[in-house]
Amino acid sequence: FGKDLIYKFNTPDAGNMYLLVTEAIAIYVSENYGVAMMNLVKYGKETVFTEPVSRVSTTRATRSKDDAPATTTDADETYRVRLGFYLKQEAAYKEDKGKVFGLIMSCCIGATKTRLESNDAFAELEQNSDVVGLLKLLRTLAFSIDESGDPYAVLLGMLKRMIGINQGPNETVVNYHRRFMAQVDVLEAQW
Repeated sequence: FGKDLIYKFNTPDAGNMYLLVTEAIAIYVSENYGVAMMNLVKYGKETVFTEPVSRVSTTRATRSKDDAPATTTDADETYRVRLGFYLKQEAAYKEDKGKVFGLIMSCCIGATKTRLESNDAFAELEQNSDVVGLLKLLRTLAFSIDESGDPYAVLLGMLKRMIGINQGPNETVVNYHRRFMAQVDVLEAQW
C-alpha cells in the first residue's frame, strides 16, 4: 500500500481514513487470499470449518464386544480424505489470518502503532492473529477522541464530533452513511 493509506487517530480525517484503508485492505486480500479473508476484513465474519464425522466410529459404538473388529472400508478412506482436506483448510486459514494481521499492522505507523501496542488487549490479539479484534480496536481509535481527560469532556467531544459529521463534496452517500454508522457504533460501545 502507498504512504497515503495509513490508520490514524485523533485527527479530523481519522474516521474516513479508517474506512478507506480497511476497504483497500479488503480488496487486496480478496484478490490475494480469497473471499474468506475479505469477509473477515470487510464484515468481521470468521469462516467456520466443519470437521467431518466418521461413520465407522458411530457404528463401532453400537457393536457388542463379541463382534469381529472392523476393517478399513470405503467409509474410512472417505473420512481420512475429508479430514485431511479439513485440516489443510483450517491451517491455510490460520496462516492467511496471520498474514492479514501483519498487513493491517503495516498500515499502522508511528503513534497509531504505539497506541495499539500499549493497549492491554493487543498482546492477545497479536498472539491469536485476531483480525476482527484488531480492526475493532483501530475503529475505536479512529472514531473516538483522546481519553486522557475528564470522561464527561470526552463524551461531550464525541457527541460534538457525531453532530458535526458532514458529507464531503466528493463523498458518496454510501461512504457517508458508513462513516456515520461507524461513529455511532463507537459511541454506543463506549457509552
